[in-house]
Amino acid sequence: MYSREYDTGNSLGGWSEGSTYHYKPDEHPLEIEFTFEEICNLYHESGSAGTAYSINIQKDLGNGRTKEYYGVHLACI
Repeated sequence: MYSREYDTGNSLGGWSEGSTYHYKPDEHPLEIEFTFEEICNLYHESGSAGTAYSINIQKDLGNGRTKEYYGVHLACI
């Protein structure tokens, strides 16, 4: 999982100078609470090891900032 934080309403969709990015696993929470409305993308990757499902989540942090978690893998049991 990766995340970025950016100014809400940025026309570049978060890819701007005011963005902050987090790539290390210890920079993310172990659990994220979200609603279906906060899911902005759902996709899957198929390969020899099976299919992996992932989602992207956009959370409004208030104060004019949005945090997007992307590459959140779903476990299908």
